[in-house]
Amino acid sequence: MSWSRRWLRRWLRRWLGRLRRGILLAVVAFFAVPIAQVALLNVINPPLTLTMLARVQAHWQAEGQLLLPARAWVPLEQIPDHVVQAAISSEDARFFEHHGFDWRAIEKAALSYGSGRQTGGGSSISQQTAKNVFLWQGRSWIRKGLEVWYTFWMERLVSKARIMEVYLNVAETGPMTFGVQAGAQRWFDTPVQALNKGQSATLICLFPSPERWTPNDKHVAQRAGRIVRNPSPLVDDWRRK
Repeated sequence: MSWSRRWLRRWLRRWLGRLRRGILLAVVAFFAVPIAQVALLNVINPPLTLTMLARVQAHWQAEGQLLLPARAWVPLEQIPDHVVQAAISSEDARFFEHHGFDWRAIEKAALSYGSGRQTGGGSSISQQTAKNVFLWQGRSWIRKGLEVWYTFWMERLVSKARIMEVYLNVAETGPMTFGVQAGAQRWFDTPVQALNKGQSATLICLFPSPERWTPNDKHVAQRAGRIVRNPSPLVDDWRRK
């Protein structure tokens, strides 16, 4: 065997070895990193998210000003039940029944999309929490796949009550505003604990488009009115779930 062939074989063996190690590391990262991140969510309140950083960058580019988003973490026991009830009524009526994915809502959203109608996306509160905490906004198959993976583990490692607490504290509630506490202060000049049912429903109804919608928008007020009139029932002792 010539010297050049021996060199080529050694080079191929080294390259294949590196490729195998790279694949192994990628597989370990795919499984281990999300599981570790989700497990830590039980004891750590997310300090920043990719969405927050994206909003900071966008504001800097548009205004030439480096501004941190308004936010203030509120423990679950300080969030009124009617705020949680409004979130469930608006975003995920079967939150306490499913295991991360509301298949009926997903099927309905798919049928609506296929017929050309614009309706909700079918994402559960668990899915939205996974996206808001660990991932980025926008639509892509990669992000959606990661969202499913994170949601799967979140439903197995994190309680429903904790998911709800995180959701209400990281959801975008206005321009450069995150969480129901900062949203209540921004729109109603009051802490979240003092919101009435109508204000709570209005705040939650901003979630689909918090950068553009305001409480004064007619469609927001109409949707909030429907939620107040026909709220989804809360499960008994839901805070223990």
